Amino acid sequence: SVARPLSDTAHLELSQAAAPPEAWERIADIPPGQATLTVTAPADAGSRVRLVVVDSDGVPTFGNIVFVVGPDRALRRVTPAQSQTPTTRPPDLFADPRLAERFLGDLETLRTGLTPTPAGVSASSSTGGAVATAPLDGDEDGWESYLDECAGRVGHPLTRFALGLPLPTDTSTPFQDLLPVSWDERFTDDIEAALDDDDAEAVAAEHDPEAAGAEANAITLPDLRQADQEVRRRYRRWVERLVALAPQLGPPERMLVVRLTLWTVAAGAWPPAHTDWLPLLSRAVRTLNRNDLPERIEPQVGSLAAVALAVLRSHAPRYEITPETLAFNEASQTVGHLLPAVDSAYVAEYTALLDTAFGPAVDQAAVLDVASDVVQDDPLADAVWSLAEKGRDVHRHGRLLLHVTGRFSNPALVALEAVGAAEDAPLVGAWADSGSDSGERAWALVVWRRPDLIVVDARRPIPLWRHYRLTGLVGPRALAAQRGFETAASVPHGPRNQPFELAHQVLSDFGLVGPRPPQCEP
Repeated sequence: SVARPLSDTAHLELSQAAAPPEAWERIADIPPGQATLTVTAPADAGSRVRLVVVDSDGVPTFGNIVFVVGPDRALRRVTPAQSQTPTTRPPDLFADPRLAERFLGDLETLRTGLTPTPAGVSASSSTGGAVATAPLDGDEDGWESYLDECAGRVGHPLTRFALGLPLPTDTSTPFQDLLPVSWDERFTDDIEAALDDDDAEAVAAEHDPEAAGAEANAITLPDLRQADQEVRRRYRRWVERLVALAPQLGPPERMLVVRLTLWTVAAGAWPPAHTDWLPLLSRAVRTLNRNDLPERIEPQVGSLAAVALAVLRSHAPRYEITPETLAFNEASQTVGHLLPAVDSAYVAEYTALLDTAFGPAVDQAAVLDVASDVVQDDPLADAVWSLAEKGRDVHRHGRLLLHVTGRFSNPALVALEAVGAAEDAPLVGAWADSGSDSGERAWALVVWRRPDLIVVDARRPIPLWRHYRLTGLVGPRALAAQRGFETAASVPHGPRNQPFELAHQVLSDFGLVGPRPPQCEP
């Protein structure tokens, strides 16, 4: 649009945002006599446009430079003023309980104060809060506006902390999202080395900003172990309230609750022998399982869930059913479908600083192993871990069989224990192989295919074959806890020194020609 119709021939020139300022291309001719003209051309926001009028002598006159504006981006970000946006960093919450409680109040406000849902996303009232219940991937602007609103309440550092993003070295830098251009490197800053106020350290910092910002950006895990009992009690109560609030929050805030719970535990809010925090962490993790997760943050959500499950797993016995085991099982069953999206880079970010408190449980390989176990849901793999916790020397022999070696007076009970550890499998068998210095081998094979339990006991030269049918709540694990087969219903098949038809059939299902254990390498 020009101030008045042109009297001479003119054309429009464009300089792309990523191109050097002196690089211009002709994109349209402007005929004389027109005051307005619509031109379509690809251009990033920040590109430059100018009108060039050529007189009768061929001398060009250049008009004002006008910058291309992306209307969507210009209208999208409506955020509080920089001075009003919280700048609280994660360690700050542990420096002052009052600040932590004020943050909790901000979260409660966030629950009721956020825009109900981005455009195009249906709202759900099932949890009593205004949260999104459908993926937000179809609305890029809506999702980013949603994040901006969250950051306006809790601040960018905590929002980035929740999403597994490293904190910026300088939170006061206002233009972090400007389009980077290669030609900008040709221009030097006004501040150069050798100015009067410069010294060697300043020059070195300017040329190595990463090292210079390392000290300023260093974050250490808070330590509440030295705080008095009242302060630690306040932080324990704080986590309880956070977890209770989590189901009514949106995806980033629920992730923030999980990560702050991990940090509070690692900081020492609970005494070392106390495990009251395990159910809280389990509940917080379970809130991640909602149908409002955008696909773009699935790697972060899955990775955070994997780290929390690894911590829960490290406190949960595998063979015994304890409250800690139930806490892990409930969480893993709820969020297991999120784990295929785990990304090792996010795992590294979410486990940062936690190794002091949780040790090898949060080693990256250990976290990925736990995630793999949950995804594969392999009862035999779990059984190997369970039996190893009990001090058994056990390994898998093929896909369906376990092999326990050692010295035992009753191999049948040891094999029953192994089968009980994997009783959720539709078909499982276990050898217990007790060798001796003289070379004599006492062994037993126990096979479980619900509801049939077949036992081959070879403590004597001729193995004895027995068949039990387990009904109701009694399974191999329960029999192993009772240390015997007395409560199981025995099914007669004639002489016990002869295999019966069902035994032949089940051994065939395993691909075995006989019940004798193999000679496995140590």
